[in-house]
Amino acid sequence: MKIFLLIIFSAVIISVRANASLPICNLDTAKQAIPPRIFAEQTIDGRDQNITLTRFLHNKIGIYASEFSRCYANVFDPNFIYHTVGIVGIITWLYFVYQIIQRKYYFLLIVLLALPLLPFLKFSLLPILFAYKLFAIIGLGFLLSKLK
Repeated sequence: MKIFLLIIFSAVIISVRANASLPICNLDTAKQAIPPRIFAEQTIDGRDQNITLTRFLHNKIGIYASEFSRCYANVFDPNFIYHTVGIVGIITWLYFVYQIIQRKYYFLLIVLLALPLLPFLKFSLLPILFAYKLFAIIGLGFLLSKLK
């Protein structure tokens, strides 16, 4: 019975058409965002503020880190995951994440945390889509192994 459920739900997860897309967010867009953001943030501070403090608070490294973290978080957006694996898949994907943290599978956790680097470094989105479907199916296996 477990194998039958695994096959049926895996087919449902795989059959979800991955129409998910991410906004264009990579090294080039992060570099392009630096000058306008520095200008906008410095003009908010006004002319009376100390220039050293202004440059300390509004710098390229901080803005670049902010852009990188925004791009990184796009891959873990629940809406993106839903459009990739569907409703059954998002439940089992979340259970997969819970299980790899609970069971201390550090290799899988590193893979999961490294996946968002691919679009930022201008790689294709396909490995993320396939990995999320695979993680959802593994999570389904974890979930079904708990059933009696």
